[in-house]
Amino acid sequence: MFKTPANHTVYVLTSRFNNATLTENAKWRERGEHPGCVYCSPTAMPKGVPAEAIILMIEMNNEQNKIAGFGMLINKRKTDRDRNLIYADRNYNRYVYRGDIRADREWLLSQNTDLIEKLEILIFKGKDHIKRGVGFTSIPKKKLPFFEKDGYGDQFQEIIYKMIAENKNENPIKSN
Repeated sequence: MFKTPANHTVYVLTSRFNNATLTENAKWRERGEHPGCVYCSPTAMPKGVPAEAIILMIEMNNEQNKIAGFGMLINKRKTDRDRNLIYADRNYNRYVYRGDIRADREWLLSQNTDLIEKLEILIFKGKDHIKRGVGFTSIPKKKLPFFEKDGYGDQFQEIIYKMIAENKNENPIKSN
């Protein structure tokens, strides 16, 4: 969780993918269903994330232990079920959230390779990695001091602000 320059709270969550579900997600977006980001889960957003809150979603590819991208969205569930058949396993389509901003891995690495590699160690490695969760989860607070002690917290916020700015929207966080 961090604050924007306009003093909005941004909640940082993760969503898990394998190679197949990442491909399904990308194909759905490429078909023109939605140009930004889309995240689906068999469970709703965590109760600690208020409705209408700004969320930065970290896309975890658990097969490759790599971050696939970041997306920004508002905690507002989509209910138009017929348009939300993103995954072959329909259980994943139960709770659908969309946002207008997404940055892929290549863009993230072009901005700050060290930051992304440090974040990957934080979420994929060690006995307390977060690969096994279900639904959307936050990075445990006990892991954050290791990330922030080397100044990565500020770099993380900087890359997010740049991601928003490069989308050239007057109001980049919309409730679509």
